[in-house]
Amino acid sequence: VDASTSIVLDSVDNIAPDMYITGTGVTTSPAPPTVLTVDTDTKTITVSTAQTLTDDRALVFWGEGYIGINDYNDSIIRFIMTLK
Repeated sequence: VDASTSIVLDSVDNIAPDMYITGTGVTTSPAPPTVLTVDTDTKTITVSTAQTLTDDRALVFWGEGYIGINDYNDSIIRFIMTLK
């Protein structure tokens, strides 16, 4: 991938829009790019900022908050916090 927002992966299983992406070569400044779309037919994701990546690199995807967790595993996790 050379300065592109489209990235073809070996698998797009468990990747959902709004997840963040990091890994070797991923431009994370000022913030990690986010997944905008996932095409399961072509195994292509579109990310928020153009990336230049070499083949065979491990990428890390994660989601935050209620929506990110729900998109990933179709469940609801609630957190209760007590402020002191």
